[in-house]
Amino acid sequence: MAFGYADGRVDQRDLVTGERVGASIASTDFADVEGLAYLRGGTVIAVARGGEVKFFDADTGGAVLEPVKGQYVAASLDSSVLVTSTIDGDVTLRDPATARPIAPEIPGAGGRTNNIEISDDNTRMLVVTWGGAAHVYDVGSTRQIGRTLRVDLDANVRQVGASLRPDGRQLAVATEHGVQLWDLDPETWRNAACRLAGRNLTREEWESYLPQGEPYRATCPQWPTAT
Repeated sequence: MAFGYADGRVDQRDLVTGERVGASIASTDFADVEGLAYLRGGTVIAVARGGEVKFFDADTGGAVLEPVKGQYVAASLDSSVLVTSTIDGDVTLRDPATARPIAPEIPGAGGRTNNIEISDDNTRMLVVTWGGAAHVYDVGSTRQIGRTLRVDLDANVRQVGASLRPDGRQLAVATEHGVQLWDLDPETWRNAACRLAGRNLTREEWESYLPQGEPYRATCPQWPTAT
């Protein structure tokens, strides 16, 4: 496990014994460490500080990649997805082997990033800002899923505020009334839409809203189709 400090230092410790392991990474500019992430099976550590994300060998502390612009850094559980964000909230998915972008930048996700979480299957990403906005994105397309949710946080205080369930199917958000849970399972959305509609699409609606040439069918099997 890695620990970052306000003077820019990074220490690594054994989770079981608490003993120091690997390299201790010093800082020449003494900038606060804003984010840490392990890559390549724990052999490389990404450190966000001073407006840059730098990459170090976890054992020797030597630099292994060119720095990239970023105020915050995160990685997926299997280290196959690397994410950086700038102080303006621009989010970039990167190749963990090269740190090069692998998708178009997600511009200004509501301000400076507070925390980023990625589901275990690498399909969904949560981005929470210091301003109290929670966004969920599809990792493959970088498109936002649903609307932006408000998080009840003290202004400009580093708090988690929202958390994505490891399987990506549920989101917990802190509100003024307590913790609110959001269901992110598409099957649940489809069932809810059918319950609210109480019917299938008409043929006119199908022709208006579905791709041209798509054969008409029941989207809510519990209701009869239009004749």
